[in-house]
Amino acid sequence: MAQPLGGLVEAARESGDTYHAALCPMDQAEIYLELNMREEAAEMARDAFSRFQTLGMNYEAAKSLAFLAMASAQPGRPSPALTLFAQAREMFVGEKNLAWPWLIDLRSCSPVRAQLPG
Repeated sequence: MAQPLGGLVEAARESGDTYHAALCPMDQAEIYLELNMREEAAEMARDAFSRFQTLGMNYEAAKSLAFLAMASAQPGRPSPALTLFAQAREMFVGEKNLAWPWLIDLRSCSPVRAQLPG
């Protein structure tokens, strides 16, 4: 699949701007989630998570991991998404971020709710 922001990632990489080279796949993951393109979102979120971890940017890494959890959430298979949500939540708490743990708590109810009878 063509990477809409691929040229920007390359330009950022070539100029040594590793932050923006990592930011592009995170933004793409968010866009793919909005379009319900889960596989593409997961791929971009994994890439962004890896890049931000390498840079030591925990907030952005946690956000990428939360996007990966959202992309991984499937009815009938909540476990992988819940594990990823828990990891992202822990990272946000470590960053003393108050908003994202709450958002994760809200989002992580969705895969569990899909498992409840009736």
